[in-house]
Amino acid sequence: MGADMQPDYARLPEVDQQSCDGFVSSEFLPTRRDRRKGILYLVWFVFGVASGALLLKMLQDLPLLMTLDSSEAKLQSLLWMPTEIVVFQPNDLFASIPSPTSDRAWDELLGPSRGFVNFENPEEELGLPPGRPVPDDPKSAVYGISMFHQLHCLIMIREIYYGILLGEYNTTMFHVEMDNADGGADKDNHEHEHDRSGKAFKIKHTKHCFDYLQQSIRCAGLMQVEMPQGPDRNIFDGYGSPHVCKRWDITVFMEEHRVIEE
Repeated sequence: MGADMQPDYARLPEVDQQSCDGFVSSEFLPTRRDRRKGILYLVWFVFGVASGALLLKMLQDLPLLMTLDSSEAKLQSLLWMPTEIVVFQPNDLFASIPSPTSDRAWDELLGPSRGFVNFENPEEELGLPPGRPVPDDPKSAVYGISMFHQLHCLIMIREIYYGILLGEYNTTMFHVEMDNADGGADKDNHEHEHDRSGKAFKIKHTKHCFDYLQQSIRCAGLMQVEMPQGPDRNIFDGYGSPHVCKRWDITVFMEEHRVIEE
């Protein structure tokens, strides 16, 4: 670039030192580091105030927490189970048609306890309402555990579903039994109520199971995200997705409180 293209610069006028006497010296101005420290102190101050308020609230609520029914707390502690992450995968055994092997697999889900537990002093120790009496043991009572009730219902629905498909229940018999289960004119209906292996009882119980399972599913309200499967990502079968599940320490609990049938 030529010399004639160079820009012209003008010297700034000198500032009279006395004219700056009204300004603060730079040594007293906050540096960037000082400002960062100030922000950090402010954050810690706000955090401390919030923590103090939370602690105060907890101390205020402590008397209330201490007045909670200790039996209820003991029951919740007794029923608490650890969780684990389980990725659902297809299990052909439970998806197959009835056979000695698949029937046994379903039945074994209920375990030796069949879903019932025996608690000692349940009303006093656990705050429970009266349970089913235990013969020769007035201090104990029998209760059911909901997960096993749900499995029992699913087993019952499976039995009737495949029973209809395989011809063990014909449609005429099914409708007659359904009418009887609804309180129809069958004079033996009440006797069938006591026959828990009879078709009338199973059909009526299955009606209950549909309602019980829908309430149980909505009660659990599992909000775990399930991933689509298939080449077009349009199949939502629940497989391949992680779920937070109760560990099968449940079986240990059931065995510890197992009902001993005489």
